[in-house]
Amino acid sequence: MQFKEDLENNILEFTIEKVDQSLCNSLRRIMISEVPTFAIERVLISKNNSIINDEMLSHRLGLIPIKVKRQEQEDTDREICFTLDVTYDQNQADCNNIHTIFSSSLKTNDHYTQLVFNDIIIAEITKGQSISLIAYAVLGSELIHSKWSPSCGTTYIDHENENITFKVETTGSMKPIELFDRSIDILLGKIDNLLNNL
Repeated sequence: MQFKEDLENNILEFTIEKVDQSLCNSLRRIMISEVPTFAIERVLISKNNSIINDEMLSHRLGLIPIKVKRQEQEDTDREICFTLDVTYDQNQADCNNIHTIFSSSLKTNDHYTQLVFNDIIIAEITKGQSISLIAYAVLGSELIHSKWSPSCGTTYIDHENENITFKVETTGSMKPIELFDRSIDILLGKIDNLLNNL
């Protein structure tokens, strides 16, 4: 198996030789939907008088990729607390008096956790407006909601000579090679379970 990893863009390419396409499709589906990650699920909003409503604000927060150290991803009961407390600041506003709130405003004291991107726009506020909330990230999978998918693109090409080339791109919540390793573990577990129940 040949691997080519682009860590800067969270992309992994690899070729599998002499394997059935059905097995490759199983691996692809596991990468997309069965490897658990953390995403914001519960949001307690104490103040929001911006133009964006509470439901849309919560939805946007849920789509922000979160990176957690691997050993902490094993704890299914773990909750990661984030806070956001921003009031309109003239010094942060543009020429139209719009103060843009970015994902960098989400704060956590969890040392095992970081946001993948700090420049995701959460909301825009103007004079007299503010947003204050507490958000909790929990472990889940894409089988529940797409916000938990670690993959933002997983495809393969069948070269018709029993060689299949994969291209995997992650959201940054984990490295592509980690997604591959964990997907293989899940696939092997499914095969073992099948064999044990024949």
